[in-house]
Amino acid sequence: NFKNLEKYKFEKLGAQNLKKLSKTFDIVYCKGIEHIHNWKLVLKNINLITRKGSYVYLKIRPFHSYLGPHRFATTSIPWGHVLLSAKEYKRYIYQFHKERCKKMLLSYRETLSMPRYSTDELIRFFENYNFNLILII
Repeated sequence: NFKNLEKYKFEKLGAQNLKKLSKTFDIVYCKGIEHIHNWKLVLKNINLITRKGSYVYLKIRPFHSYLGPHRFATTSIPWGHVLLSAKEYKRYIYQFHKERCKKMLLSYRETLSMPRYSTDELIRFFENYNFNLILII
């Protein structure tokens, strides 16, 4: 019911700082959470501020998705950023992407969270905190 927005409370806070909230929420929306390396801490914090039956909406592009590394570290090989080992990736970009190989390597190694989790691993993290997957697109 969006007619009475004054009944709703909205907070904008980094996922690692959610435990600072003193109230619980029915809906948590997270965007760009794939850049946070400590998913266990984030889920622990989400668990602290949600009630049973709450919804957590994640808008993410995990590293293992086609758009995972936000396309900068991708190659002309479909899923190349995932299929190639780190050594193969480095060799490939130096050979075929000379003009941007250093930036690609920097993006591949430093601008994305480490360790990199697959969608299945992220789902398992949530299930460990008793969240249930409703929809994945």
